[in-house]
Amino acid sequence: MVANACLSARLGLAPEGDEIQQIRRRGDPRLVAALADEFFHCGVADYIGTAWEVPSEPAKIFAKRFYEELLSGKPIGEAVRLARKSLYDLKDTTCTWGAYQHYGDPTRTLLGLSKQQGPTV
Repeated sequence: MVANACLSARLGLAPEGDEIQQIRRRGDPRLVAALADEFFHCGVADYIGTAWEVPSEPAKIFAKRFYEELLSGKPIGEAVRLARKSLYDLKDTTCTWGAYQHYGDPTRTLLGLSKQQGPTV
């Protein structure tokens, strides 16, 4: 699962009591659903998201390179690394490359197999 949107890699933050109203008034990002946690509860094995807001152009660059690498047969972790490198090489001052986080088995391929696992015959 790839969620190429603002704060999509944040893990759960559960405000309590009066804090909920304060968060709503000031637009705190804790209102963003803890997508990674929720997808894992639903059985998703790998999740890629962003830890902070990412502008549209770098998000497109990341997605394009990630899917090119993944579709060429590279493991998820390597595809993420190369997509992050594409952003790093831009030398942008926002360090967008660091926003992308992968949770899961970095050796899994598009077919869901780990390089260590190998195909089942």
